[in-house]
Amino acid sequence: AVSSVIYNKEFSKILLIRQYQRNLNILVAGYVNKKETLEHALKREIKEEVNLNVVSFKYNQSQYFEKSNSLICNFISKVEDENFKLNSEVDFAKWYTLKEAKEAVYKDSLAETFLILSLSKIPF
Repeated sequence: AVSSVIYNKEFSKILLIRQYQRNLNILVAGYVNKKETLEHALKREIKEEVNLNVVSFKYNQSQYFEKSNSLICNFISKVEDENFKLNSEVDFAKWYTLKEAKEAVYKDSLAETFLILSLSKIPF
């Protein structure tokens, strides 16, 4: 599976989402389809869930996620603009400053782990 810490062009904001009627701020993520590369899945999931175009991306880290028995491959993505549009899988999304995102992200989660790590790898 793939997930992404999504940044605006200036690397000054991070987009967090909520899904499944849960009040938890997480990262855009999804499964890799058969015959699909990680890179393609990354761009596709971001386009499908929040209708944003990835301008550039960088590998961040991978970690095993027991709940879904999946290896989550996380990327840092820079998107074209901040004008997201949600699909039916996403209940809520919001751009946060870097400081706000650190506070708002789901605590003790892979999302938090990936987000914190990404801060040391931007801008790129």
